[in-house]
Amino acid sequence: MDNTDYLYDNDVVFRPPPEHNSVLLEVTVGCTYRKCSYCACTCHDQGKFRMIKPDIVEKRAAALALDPKNRQRRTVFFLGLNPFALSTDRLRTLFNIVHDHMPWIKKINMYARADDVLRKPRREIEELRRNGLGELHIGLESGSERILKMCNKGITTEQMLACFRLLDSVGVPYNLSSIIGLGGRDLCWEHATETAALYNKSRPKTIRIMSLTVWPGTKMHSDIAEGRFVTLTPEEEILEQRLLLEELTVDDCVFIATHMSNSAPLSGYLQADKESMKDTMDEMICAFDLSGVQKWKLEPQSGW
Repeated sequence: MDNTDYLYDNDVVFRPPPEHNSVLLEVTVGCTYRKCSYCACTCHDQGKFRMIKPDIVEKRAAALALDPKNRQRRTVFFLGLNPFALSTDRLRTLFNIVHDHMPWIKKINMYARADDVLRKPRREIEELRRNGLGELHIGLESGSERILKMCNKGITTEQMLACFRLLDSVGVPYNLSSIIGLGGRDLCWEHATETAALYNKSRPKTIRIMSLTVWPGTKMHSDIAEGRFVTLTPEEEILEQRLLLEELTVDDCVFIATHMSNSAPLSGYLQADKESMKDTMDEMICAFDLSGVQKWKLEPQSGW
């Protein structure tokens, strides 16, 4: 049941770093998919998708509008793991609530899955853009078809590219993210190079990376316990991140690796800051004690 006494249903809310100065308005809870092997929302009730009733959203929007700091902000971020899955009619209602209570807001951003975008006709996305849709945040996680299938992402690289082409054509900016270590030791090379290749075929505003976090109760947690998946060490994560960065040719894009899970936190502009970020990582790598790290094999077929 929606809690009408508080702005948010849960003690912790999730938003991407670029939304640090956005008004956070909760419109959904959880994810519509909930099948990814690595995702914590697959193993607890808070991950179940639920729409916040419009009258509750309106009450919370009115409360947020009273905060003087929010009057200085120009973007609202819709909370929820993929609120773009909502019907266009529902999103239209929520957009109107924002405009009614916060007429100074210029953009409404949110998380989306690639298939959420592909399910909407082009004309509906264009309508939403005209009504205030700003940027979408999409997790591609990996550019490897094998890894996407292994972790049950439910999306192919072909679908993701179709999503990006559609958003490019209607003028909706998007921010992409991926997970260092998602291929484990066996597929680390494939994961880094093919994820970079997918990024290079897109035109994201930002690329955000985080390191794999293994949650108890997930399928991946079981795979690790039973020896089917071997996670990377922090040193190996840095080596994979360095390879990903090396392979990136996408330009006019912010690279963000500042999540608390990142073994090598850094950020900068691609391609302008690429060499300095590589130098920073190389300094970290030179300080490694590699005696306990697996021997790197520089063939795509077998790890490093």
